[in-house]
Amino acid sequence: MSGRTWVCIGTGGVGKTTISAALAVTLARGGRRTLVATVDPARRLGDTLGLAGLVGPTDVPGHPKLAALAPDSAAGARALIEHLLVIAPGHRDRVQASQLVAALTGGFAGMHELVALVALARLEPSFDAMVIDAAPSRHAIDLLALPARLTEVIHGRALEWLGELAGASLDTGGGLGARLLQRARHWTVRALASSIGSRTIDDALGLLAFAGAVRPELSSWIAGASQLLAPARAQIALVTTARHGAADQVDQLVAALAEVGHHPAVVIVNRVPGACPRVLVDHLPAVYREVVERAADELDVARAVTNTVIARAAMRDIPVIEIPSFPSHDPVAVVSNVADALADGPWSAATPVTPPRVAAWS
Repeated sequence: MSGRTWVCIGTGGVGKTTISAALAVTLARGGRRTLVATVDPARRLGDTLGLAGLVGPTDVPGHPKLAALAPDSAAGARALIEHLLVIAPGHRDRVQASQLVAALTGGFAGMHELVALVALARLEPSFDAMVIDAAPSRHAIDLLALPARLTEVIHGRALEWLGELAGASLDTGGGLGARLLQRARHWTVRALASSIGSRTIDDALGLLAFAGAVRPELSSWIAGASQLLAPARAQIALVTTARHGAADQVDQLVAALAEVGHHPAVVIVNRVPGACPRVLVDHLPAVYREVVERAADELDVARAVTNTVIARAAMRDIPVIEIPSFPSHDPVAVVSNVADALADGPWSAATPVTPPRVAAWS
């Protein structure tokens, strides 16, 4: 399990961000230059590491080999487009005036994940290991599948053809080809323009032409993201907690991961409570006994849930790590405690690799 990328996935409320931060601390303690990044729009990663207002990449205090990143999707999208406009400056006026581009940079669905993956792919050579705090469940599966889907689009003949058509139809030249394409555009697009507006059609054509012009660069970025999340390289840490339905949720996530070519490298059961010695109940005043009995019953249920998760994982040859509950309310202290509990996980055997440092993109 020497993959350089660890992706922590799980349903909401299982402590996935805390586990991601703690895993990154564990890797950094082991001597690996590590980046932990969140692609969860909730962006709670900074709080767990004592970094208020984290955007990043930012060095984490107390951990000389650890940095953290919480990409700003809107700012990142604008930076991506500006970078692409340097490559294709002839599209600048049309792109900057486009309402579709404004929608993309304003938080269009999937843009947050794309911006984060591009940033991570560009930063990846500077680090020995990466930990990605994914958004809950289905969104995490979509994240893992995103590079392959984008690769299909970027390399598809349809985008190439549409880009060429859009570029030619917006060309002000007077050649025969341009006139024919303008005529084709007239009768194929006019019906759409009448229902959704000619401005939207022009914006769409402009965006297609721009995409066609910068397709090699887009392809390179997506290839980097694909490599980062490739099943042969990325390791999946499936995070759950000792609560009702956890075992079924693990089963569902394992099945969903299989659909995108991944298999969990480890299941982490978070917040596993300790046992309650019922023998003490008989020695308590009667007024406390009912409360303690109820708490003991809840602990027994949590223990039974944990045992079921362990049994289900064993059937698939997936190792399980149990993380106990910690009494501290300080998130930074909890991360440190969880990192201690993770020290002997499957990542401990990975041999650190020190690639050359490169200039970070921002």
